[in-house]
Amino acid sequence: MESNMENNTVSTVVKAEKPINMAVKKYDLPYYALSREISYPLADQNIVVNLKKPGSGWWSGNAKVDAFNVDIDTKFLHNYQVGSPVLEDEEDDVIVSLPNVRAKIQRSDFGDDPENKKWLAGNNSTDILTAALKTFYDVFVLKEYKYETKCNRHEDYEAEGCSGYVKETGYARGSRSGTAPIEVNTYVYNGKKDLNKKQYENKIVNNYDKDFKARILWTNSPIKFNVIRYMCDLDVNGNAINWGAVPGKYEREFVQQCSADIDWNIARSMQQDYEQARKAAREGKQDKSFYNKAVFATDKNLQRYDYPIKSGYYFNPTGTYTFEITTATYKNNQNDTEEHKKLVNALVNSFRYESNLIYVDDNGNPVNIANGSYKTLGVLTAAKNTGIGGKKLISVNRDYKKVTDEIYYDSKRTEDENKNGSHDFWKMSMEGYSLSGSLDSYNKYKYREYVAGGKVFKITETTKVTFIINEGNAKFYTHPKMPDGEYYITVRLSDIDLSKMSGMDYSSIKDVLKGVILDRIKVNVKGSIYGDIS
Repeated sequence: MESNMENNTVSTVVKAEKPINMAVKKYDLPYYALSREISYPLADQNIVVNLKKPGSGWWSGNAKVDAFNVDIDTKFLHNYQVGSPVLEDEEDDVIVSLPNVRAKIQRSDFGDDPENKKWLAGNNSTDILTAALKTFYDVFVLKEYKYETKCNRHEDYEAEGCSGYVKETGYARGSRSGTAPIEVNTYVYNGKKDLNKKQYENKIVNNYDKDFKARILWTNSPIKFNVIRYMCDLDVNGNAINWGAVPGKYEREFVQQCSADIDWNIARSMQQDYEQARKAAREGKQDKSFYNKAVFATDKNLQRYDYPIKSGYYFNPTGTYTFEITTATYKNNQNDTEEHKKLVNALVNSFRYESNLIYVDDNGNPVNIANGSYKTLGVLTAAKNTGIGGKKLISVNRDYKKVTDEIYYDSKRTEDENKNGSHDFWKMSMEGYSLSGSLDSYNKYKYREYVAGGKVFKITETTKVTFIINEGNAKFYTHPKMPDGEYYITVRLSDIDLSKMSGMDYSSIKDVLKGVILDRIKVNVKGSIYGDIS
């Protein structure tokens, strides 16, 4: 302490005390939080400022804060607030209670900014980003004191009213400084690039193995969609507030099992259509009205054959066949699907009516039923459906219907995955759900994805196709010189190679929808119309 009696002032110089250093306070910004309000102390406990006054002096006023300076790292600590120190005056000691610092820490300051599509941490990885921050402070305390000094230094002191002593005023000043270190740990997790995808089937099952039914299974082309996740702010007590949607890092794919169910039926077989005439022949009836489709031989020795005829009489093609195909596919629109359309067309084009009977054309020439060379098999299809004389022999009728169902999703945040209203098919495509094998992402990091937008529809299409052979029952005469022997009429389906149906989702199936015989009869030619006439 130095005293200057000349100007009646006393200045007290206090040697600076050792700075106060406190233990590091740690604050975490968890995986799911965008920001957090924190409050941390500048000192672990109250600090004491010791003030000095002259030995003859006495305290005449209360201690007060002369200056209080705080240096905060504003790069990481936002919207900070610092209160004022509170003093407790105890004579030579002043107990100072320092305020807390309240501030906001933000994930984006660490380089991870999901809100603006700037993500740290690679595929399926986590990270902890740490910032060590120091807040420096100093506090200065001032306190008034009184003391007496003698005033008899010159001869005129009595004239000046000095009785020997004069009261003077002085100020004691003390300070403390310190550092409040904090550590902020930001936990980062931004999802898995790849999820465990369910394995769907791509194959033909029941390929007309036991009946006229077949089933095709394939997966739809992936429908890509964006996702959101929910993140929050934390209040000063660590409670989650202000949950909001932020973009997810990875684009997801909607993939599901698609199918086609094919069912062929014989609406009217050749046996059914020829039965009236065949029965009439067995019974030896001669009335032409009984022979509506064909003229069968009435000779008793020929009745052992299923379908005995004599050349030169009419034998009309006949039969009615149907198939029904139902496809279930997934699209981001409600349009009719090419997958259904092309399968229907392929099935229609696979239908064949085959006959090696020899007919006669309008000029008396021998031809097959397709008006081709009698030496080759006569084949009729939906595309080449005209026979002798340009007559239409295969009529194709189609009946189509479609049902669309939107695959619903609910993007509201839920703690319980079972309370999320989204269809299970969506949950199978996103992270944070049991159905995608990634519930651990939610349990560990509160990471769960929701559909950001877009639509997916299940499109169920059904087409029934009917093939009518010789719908008008036109008469076709066999050639009178057709040799005796066995002849065959066959209604069959040809193979369909799915792998060659380019551009279709099921073209990845390296298999063939095999051909099958729907209907078949054997015709025995024994004799000729010339024999009957003679």
